[in-house]
Amino acid sequence: MMEAVLALRQPAIMQMQAREEPVTATPAQLRTAESIMPRVSGLACRIHDSPTLLSKNPRLDGAKRSLDCWVATRWNSDFLCLNAHVYFQKEVETMTGISDNNLTQYWLSADQWKIVTDLLPVLELTSISHFAKSVKFISSQLRVTNKYMKKPTAAKSTAGKLDDICTYLKELVIQSSTVIDSGGYMKWWNTTATSHPNLARMGMNYCSAPGSYISHTQSYLLASSVDAERAFSVGR
Repeated sequence: MMEAVLALRQPAIMQMQAREEPVTATPAQLRTAESIMPRVSGLACRIHDSPTLLSKNPRLDGAKRSLDCWVATRWNSDFLCLNAHVYFQKEVETMTGISDNNLTQYWLSADQWKIVTDLLPVLELTSISHFAKSVKFISSQLRVTNKYMKKPTAAKSTAGKLDDICTYLKELVIQSSTVIDSGGYMKWWNTTATSHPNLARMGMNYCSAPGSYISHTQSYLLASSVDAERAFSVGR
């Protein structure tokens, strides 16, 4: 990541200088800005690595408890490190201003503090928490957009499907000859299953039950002495 930043540094400076209202910086100003991160990250690491200084590390009540160390492999570590420095600015100035702590080399000037303050909002744009908020917002907006971008479809009927028995009773009476020509009651019910699946299942279950058969001349089920195994082998 550092290589990428260094590669973009000079083109960015040249682009700012080429604007209608050019932004320029003197070599002294560049050195002032370039020395900020080494001092900020150096102080945090120095405090964390020293038991003596760690006992003096600013720890306040609230969400933030200590300075963040700069980690090269951590995303947006610059923002976290600088943000903690600004959060504890008063304590940092006190610690770096006392010569006994041997931390004066990490002291930041007023101009450097201003640069840090101006830089934080820019770095926050690439922070993970900011991304998470943006993704959540975009995701919710996509759901709303998709809702209205989809092609309209006919509303699904909320009425339940008519019962097979109601439909069956409205049809013409089936002649016994039709049932016989179909190969018997079981085969006739099997054929009827396409139009009346639930009713056909009930009819086949009833006809294949042991000890029962359907009369060829009546529409009622009458008792019979058909063997159970024979009935089941035919029906199921």
